[in-house]
Amino acid sequence: MQPDLICLGISKGELRRLTGFDPEDVFRPSIMANKEKRMGFFFNEGLALALTPIIVGFIYAFIILPTLGSSDKLGVILLIIVPVAVVVGRSLWRKKPVPMH
Repeated sequence: MQPDLICLGISKGELRRLTGFDPEDVFRPSIMANKEKRMGFFFNEGLALALTPIIVGFIYAFIILPTLGSSDKLGVILLIIVPVAVVVGRSLWRKKPVPMH
């Protein structure tokens, strides 16, 4: 590397402008090294996981039971579809472009 480029620093704002992503929203392995950040990461992921039975329960209780009655097959299908939808939704939310100012 050229000696004049060794100390070159890229600010978070410039990185955001160049990539279109907020550097704080990108998962980095350094999150796992810091105990506070690691606990926050696991809390957020656990919260997303906790949404699954709540969403499944509401859909089953308020949509399936009143319209179709008791259905074990639809309950199992919901238990498969809802976690996939939560993971895909969170992934799309993280990849959402940051508005440029």
